[in-house]
Amino acid sequence: MKRILVTLFAFLLVMTSLVSCNSTQAPASLPQTPKTTQSAPPTSTAVPTSSTVPPTSTVPPATNNGEEAWGSGPTAANTPYDMDFSAVAEYMWDELEEFDPEKYRAWRAEFDDWGDYSKSSDKRDFRDCNLYTFFKDFNITKQQALDEMEEFRQKHTAYLIKNEKVEVVFSDMSEEEIYLYFASPSSVTVGKYAYPAEFFLKNTFEQYKLHGISIEAIEEKLPLLVGVYPGNYGKGIETIIKHLAEYKESEGVLEYSATPFEGKEHVTAAYLCEIGSEKWADEGITKEMIEDNLFDLLYTCETAYQMRQIVDGADLWCSW
Repeated sequence: MKRILVTLFAFLLVMTSLVSCNSTQAPASLPQTPKTTQSAPPTSTAVPTSSTVPPTSTVPPATNNGEEAWGSGPTAANTPYDMDFSAVAEYMWDELEEFDPEKYRAWRAEFDDWGDYSKSSDKRDFRDCNLYTFFKDFNITKQQALDEMEEFRQKHTAYLIKNEKVEVVFSDMSEEEIYLYFASPSSVTVGKYAYPAEFFLKNTFEQYKLHGISIEAIEEKLPLLVGVYPGNYGKGIETIIKHLAEYKESEGVLEYSATPFEGKEHVTAAYLCEIGSEKWADEGITKEMIEDNLFDLLYTCETAYQMRQIVDGADLWCSW
């Protein structure tokens, strides 16, 4: 029996269906968090200190469902898992008696389109279209995979997948442990499934609840979630913070402070932006302190640009 030659781990979950992503758009009737404008300058001692003080400006809703903020193609923002894991064999050099391209295409058709978190179809979750399920469903052995990848590497030096990753897929780890091993660091995980930053940008808090994502899980990954935002003056950051605030408000736990640093009542988000990150150390403010109080700081920023300044100054930017 001939061996399967895995000639190309094509970005199935990226190439074939990013365009057809069926993200859930935020309904216009979502309750808005009451907010008032606080006009005192950042250095003023009149800055409110209560944990229930409203932020200084209303965060506007996302436009075009946030799509203009992210662009297209695989990024840290929209990739739930390591791209080597989220890619499967697209073409076959040899054919086995029990395997042919038509069978492969039929297998691919079993899965939802890339980025479809709606749970509205009978198809398999798009995140299950990966190396693990590919090897399992087609009964490919570890030795077959390793041998054919080595042969392919000799012909195509740009092939990047490492044997170590294949070893993980065929290890004694449970299915959930394997999925979590390959989950993107900036994604929030529930069970074996990962949710990247784009999910939180394009979906409402009702969808977060539907997928079993807790407020605590989002806050734990918040520095990384906002850190994948690539630009546009912080509009993506603004939208994620807005959705998280709505989630907290719906649960009756929306508490925040305009002055989150104990003993530093003059240090607000606006003040940090005014003095610049190079002077934060003079105020005794560290990156860790920014991360610990990130929601408070971003939620009380006066503009989306200030949000970006905070994330940039704390060096939270991340890539995949």
